[in-house]
Amino acid sequence: MLKFEDATKEYAAMCTAAKGEVIIEKGFLEDLHPNERKMADLIANTFGGTVVLLKEKNLNNIKSADFLWHDKLWDLKDVSSATAVDNAVRKGLKQIFNNPGGIILDFGKNRIDHAQVRRNIEGRLRRGFSKPLDFIIISHGQLDKAYRYKK
Repeated sequence: MLKFEDATKEYAAMCTAAKGEVIIEKGFLEDLHPNERKMADLIANTFGGTVVLLKEKNLNNIKSADFLWHDKLWDLKDVSSATAVDNAVRKGLKQIFNNPGGIILDFGKNRIDHAQVRRNIEGRLRRGFSKPLDFIIISHGQLDKAYRYKK
């Protein structure tokens, strides 16, 4: 079982004036993925580093990760409530499985029940995912919380 750690302070410390950059993989369709582009900009401008927007591989109807950041796969999930987290995490884990960095859960302007979000994440991870990864919670366009699960 992966162990929980609150990584919010670590991610907040990354919020510096130093900017990163966004690279768009050839074949990425910006018109179809405006939220991914906005989030890539937010990640690069808030946390730094190079963020690569990945084109959809869509092999056999299997979706792929949205980003490559710090040489790890990341997926963005827009969620409206804590109850939507389980399904979003289930899908996201499949998309980053080979090289997990983490999943970004964007709540927009919706209210967040952090205790329920954490229970839903941990419930999903107990169902067989054992690779270390992070979850970044975005609310109102900025970092709200970050969770780390590691061995």
